Amino acid sequence: MKQKTEIRKFRPDDWRQIIGLWNHTLPADPITENIFHKWLLTDPNFDPEGFRVLTVEGEIKAAAIGWHQVENKPLDNSREENRDKGFIFPLLIENSVSGKEYGHALLEDADNYFRNLGKGTITVKGMMALFPDGADTALSSVYTENGFRVTGRLSSMRADIYHYKVE
Repeated sequence: MKQKTEIRKFRPDDWRQIIGLWNHTLPADPITENIFHKWLLTDPNFDPEGFRVLTVEGEIKAAAIGWHQVENKPLDNSREENRDKGFIFPLLIENSVSGKEYGHALLEDADNYFRNLGKGTITVKGMMALFPDGADTALSSVYTENGFRVTGRLSSMRADIYHYKVE
């Protein structure tokens, strides 16, 4: 029997599960409750319609956090040229076959969200740098298989640099 899978809008009571999912799927860059609320949910450019969760039988399995610039804020990176762009945090997906499937479904959903807003470009952003050790295999492949291209790489300052390889 096929399990019921749904993509829906983030709900206020989801935040604890999302923080747990973030810290499980992006362990090199964990997030705290304070950062989640302060830097994400209360940001003037946050749009709850762009925060999508994928559930299987009612349990959150993956998420996509998309937003777009709705106002210019002084002393930050808000620029007029960003008005045509949609932004998405790294997908919160497992490094597995099902995680990749969820990632493809969430990117399709995010693409529809941004197209409906008239956005011509989607940029993957991170609040912090991710994946210094190449552990992002499922996540990277989801993006490239959906037409994204790498335009730059960042390294986490909290990562173990003793074993870090410079490319």
